[in-house]
Amino acid sequence: RPTPRDLARPLRLSIDAPRVGSLGRWLGLDPQSRLPLRALAGLTLSPDLARVDELSIALGRTRLSGSFALHGLSALTGSGRVRPRADLRLRIPEIDLPQLQTLRSAAPSSAPSPAPPGAGSLTLDLPVLPRGIDLSYSDFSVEVQRLRLPAADVEAIRFEGRIRDGHMPPAPFSAQVAGIAFDGSAAVDLRGSLPELALSLRAGAVDIGGLLQRLRIAEGIDARVEGLQLSLVLRGGRLGEAIERSQLRAELQGGQWTLRSPALQPILTVAVGRGLLQAPPGAPVSLALEGTIDRTPVVIRMGTGRLADLTRPGSRVPFSFEALAADTRLALQGQVAVPLTDRGGELTLSVSGPRFDALNELARADLPPWGPWSLNGRFQVAGQAYAMPALELKVGDSRLEGQGTLGFNGARPVARLSLKAPTVQLDDFRFGDWSPVAPSTQPTPPAEPVSRDIGQMREQARDAARRGQRLLSRQTLLRQEVDLDVQVEQVRSGTDLLGSGRLHMDVRDGRLSLAPAEVAVPGGGARVELRYEPLPGDEQVRLQARLRVDRFDYGVLARRIQPASDLAGHFSAHFDLDSTAPLEALMQRGSGRLDLAVWPVNLKSGVFDLWAVNVFVALLPTLDDASASRVNCAVARFDLRDGRLQQDSLLVDTTRLRATGTAQVDFRDETLLVRLQPRAKRPQFFSLPLPVEVSGRLTDFKVGVPARSAVATVAGFFGSVVSTPIRLLSDKPLPADGADVCRQTMRQAPPAP
Repeated sequence: RPTPRDLARPLRLSIDAPRVGSLGRWLGLDPQSRLPLRALAGLTLSPDLARVDELSIALGRTRLSGSFALHGLSALTGSGRVRPRADLRLRIPEIDLPQLQTLRSAAPSSAPSPAPPGAGSLTLDLPVLPRGIDLSYSDFSVEVQRLRLPAADVEAIRFEGRIRDGHMPPAPFSAQVAGIAFDGSAAVDLRGSLPELALSLRAGAVDIGGLLQRLRIAEGIDARVEGLQLSLVLRGGRLGEAIERSQLRAELQGGQWTLRSPALQPILTVAVGRGLLQAPPGAPVSLALEGTIDRTPVVIRMGTGRLADLTRPGSRVPFSFEALAADTRLALQGQVAVPLTDRGGELTLSVSGPRFDALNELARADLPPWGPWSLNGRFQVAGQAYAMPALELKVGDSRLEGQGTLGFNGARPVARLSLKAPTVQLDDFRFGDWSPVAPSTQPTPPAEPVSRDIGQMREQARDAARRGQRLLSRQTLLRQEVDLDVQVEQVRSGTDLLGSGRLHMDVRDGRLSLAPAEVAVPGGGARVELRYEPLPGDEQVRLQARLRVDRFDYGVLARRIQPASDLAGHFSAHFDLDSTAPLEALMQRGSGRLDLAVWPVNLKSGVFDLWAVNVFVALLPTLDDASASRVNCAVARFDLRDGRLQQDSLLVDTTRLRATGTAQVDFRDETLLVRLQPRAKRPQFFSLPLPVEVSGRLTDFKVGVPARSAVATVAGFFGSVVSTPIRLLSDKPLPADGADVCRQTMRQAPPAP
């Protein structure tokens, strides 16, 4: 039996195993493990003290050194009155946890080890010791240079404290995680059924995206904060168990989050005011952020799986994202793989708002006042593009379905959208007071009575054209490519059924084109083809336009302007324009032709604010003021050359008379001169066919009888005594319904531009 003197003699312990698996049965390790083990220690025993000095262990890449002392050994045999106290001092150059995990025995054991009896104890169940070592009354100091984890390394860990009765109050703690230094405190509680470690840490500026990527939790996030306060509680005797039962809370202050495209191009930046990350034990992780986009407040909420799920790369977790800004909500729902990324997930996108113009400040554009609206569909990232293989767009009662992509694999973003709709209600797309051109930034003069000064109105129109040209500048059109195709089975305006419609718009290489935009109605339709190209320097634009309207019911247009209007009738219009000029001067320098034909019913002035219609309305009472007379048609065909409009044919046909004449319009100085000579359809004695002249400016014209024609008119009045019998015998009466001129009104269309 060893004497006290024998126990006081130092002992040297040495273990050298080329394969630690050879000790597997004794240590409970995997017998197949090939990690080398080398351990050295000096052991000193006395009746009341056990000390391990010069401890050195190397197991694979894991290395540690230090000392361990257990005071009060007599208490273990019941002969002492002092409670045993452990004193642990460790200096650890490296712990390779993934490598150590390979040492686990192959015997299946998924359940955690049962807690040893007695509250407030943490037992290291080492098979080499006959009994466990109780650390509930201990002093310790631990320094770890590097702790290798499956996701990232933790470095420069410093932790020291005193545990009494199974509890340690907060003590200094520091560590470096993924290159970020954290300082704070740590508290230990061994009094419950599970040991508990509570960390309270803080850090300055943190690259959140880089941290999450190094932890293999998320990829592709560009986010930074100016300050981070973190609270982490770990409960359990094993790392996996501790993570399962962990509790995390992180407060973020300041910083920014930049949303980038799949090609890493910045899309928008959120200035973060504050944020809160929470992960209760066994519950999903949630993040709430408050910030601004430019000057617009935004609230962002995110949710995903449990913290333990995020530590297992390759696992699939639920994911939700919600952003609220400018009365608009954007939401993503679905599942993604760990590390979290926008690629490879199964997500649905939902965006909705009261009106598009609520987004003006965010979009940095003046959007139309349409709404309520929503966009819903499946969402995924395909290569370097966002894709929605199935989407639904609603505006008011109008609903469109289709698919779309937004690609970033070229020099500029490319948007492709293909939509179909059973019904589109044009009342959902009213413009009101909205204009696509932003209001002038010039200072507003002091309030004065409303003036109808034509010069001021003209200058306002020119200013709007200049701002519109800046809005559709070459630089703006070169920033993206757009391919939009919309097909509609029914186009309605209020209760009016217009027919079907189609729109194809293309923006490519700095050019915008409509090819075409069309509406098909019973008996007719309307079609527009347009090519718009700002020339280098943005001083001039090249516009090629082609408009074809055939037998269109203009009562529909009147009712869109004045819902109670009783106007009825049809019109046709063929318009071709080719012009290179500033946007405000396209007609002044353009060439082409314009054919118009109107078959009116109850046409009144004031509904359509167009100079050509107002001229026509002003002419009618002068040409034929008989209440019983009905207008059959009005036909005007013009050629446009260098800003001058010259008639090819001009006539107005009523049941009583037909008027033909000439017309000249000069868009360069905005003047017009129209002369019409009426002629009764049936010869009449003592008729007074007064010629009519319209002259002046496009915005301020007058209608009257030219004085120079008065003498000839009077002579014709008395000469009708002779001429009327001759005409009755020789002339064929003109049809009262104007069938000879009101049916074939349009010229053959020239080739499309």
